[in-house]
Amino acid sequence: MMGDMGLMGLMGLMGLMGCVLMAAILTGCLTSWVVILLRKWGVLEWLQVHGSEFVGKLVSCDYCMNWWLAWVVVVVALVVTGEWWVVAVPFFSTTVGRWLSM
Repeated sequence: MMGDMGLMGLMGLMGLMGCVLMAAILTGCLTSWVVILLRKWGVLEWLQVHGSEFVGKLVSCDYCMNWWLAWVVVVVALVVTGEWWVVAVPFFSTTVGRWLSM
């Protein structure tokens, strides 16, 4: 299966997986911190009361908040670094962020 890949190709692939994993953990920590901070400042409750029905449902779901905040972080990272692998980060960081912000 990996005959054409060779040892150096496998090492590069493992390095990329490590980068995605580390970025997912850091992004999860950052998004959970933002959610906790917004909850402490009362911004989430204010948005539930004064926002539209869609916004109210969005901010009442920790999973949704972490998902969209992770995408904000990823878009910024994509613009700054130009590395396309960061697009995979929200799929792994959302669960970490939700678990930390509960």
